Amino acid sequence: MAMVTTDAPAGTGRRRGGRGRVLAAALDQVERFPVLEPARDRALELIGRGVPPVELTEVVESDVGVAITTLRTAAQTSGRSHVSGAREAVEAISLEDLEAALRKADSYDPLERKPGAATDPERFRLHSLAVQRAGDAVVAATGSPDGDMVALTALLHDCGRLVLARLHAGYAERFDRRLGSPEERIASERRELGIDHALVGG
Repeated sequence: MAMVTTDAPAGTGRRRGGRGRVLAAALDQVERFPVLEPARDRALELIGRGVPPVELTEVVESDVGVAITTLRTAAQTSGRSHVSGAREAVEAISLEDLEAALRKADSYDPLERKPGAATDPERFRLHSLAVQRAGDAVVAATGSPDGDMVALTALLHDCGRLVLARLHAGYAERFDRRLGSPEERIASERRELGIDHALVGG
């Protein structure tokens, strides 16, 4: 934890406050990551049918935007400070609150690319699902009881990249996943940005 000293240069607090506001704005944008339209429509259909909350878990785990919207709704309405998986998040909130949040959320069509977007949400979603499938395989092979937590964590594991893409122009291209090993890219981020996406995501 950084300590504030009394001999800091004049104006330092203002500059730190400015950076803090920029970071907060970037985090806020990520919390409003667009939902995939078919996933949102499926979730709304299930809610309209009055299905038990557990049946929504699969939809929540299928899309980054739906998962983030569900977690944000749980944090805002349930009073719970922590949930370990999508099922727990859905069970912690009312379906009416989730429906309202999904209807209000920005959405995207996977066949349309919005010009000027910092991140391609569909490419991000597909990568996240690939990591989720790898996590599912590990859970199955080890018999881990933490399947729900692994599924949600895998889906959201790269959210730090979304934050950095909003803070640094050209980030997505400069630190493309196809350029070098994960270790090399993390080292490059730390060297050039002073931080890495894994730390930001955490």
